[in-house]
Amino acid sequence: MDTLEQNIAIVREYFSALNDRDLDRAVRCWVPSGGVEAVPGNRGLPVPVGLRGFFGSLFDAMGEWKLEVLETTAQDDRVCVHWRAQAAFTGPGRFDGFLPTGAGGEVQGLDQLTVRDGLIVRNDAYFDAMELGRAIGLMPPAGSPPDKGMKGMVNLQTRVKGLLAKRKK
Repeated sequence: MDTLEQNIAIVREYFSALNDRDLDRAVRCWVPSGGVEAVPGNRGLPVPVGLRGFFGSLFDAMGEWKLEVLETTAQDDRVCVHWRAQAAFTGPGRFDGFLPTGAGGEVQGLDQLTVRDGLIVRNDAYFDAMELGRAIGLMPPAGSPPDKGMKGMVNLQTRVKGLLAKRKK
């Protein structure tokens, strides 16, 4: 097996471990000295502590969980994974301080993982956090009356801040 195939294999093992909620197995895919799991809103999570903390609380909050690799692309020491996660926010744990909503849905994302000597050293994860919020009931459905109301309130707040800033000049 050449290096590129090894890189893809360790990344696929990592995603398989996350799908199985097996954090010990997921951590074994990383360099022992620690790497960086970079998740939007939680930049620079050190591995293993940050990975265990982030995914541990995520798994505790999501009663149902399925992570599917849709496609992988690899070049040199990088493997990009297009994935889909399906989840239901049924608890028992909280997610980012929110009580379980009972809602479920899916979100897609892309992770760019850097692999050296057969182990992951960095993962930059990208996904639409607003869509995740909608999928698990933390945000209203796009285009719904509550969504329009929320946008109206944010736009009003933005206008007021702009007016107040002009008055201070």
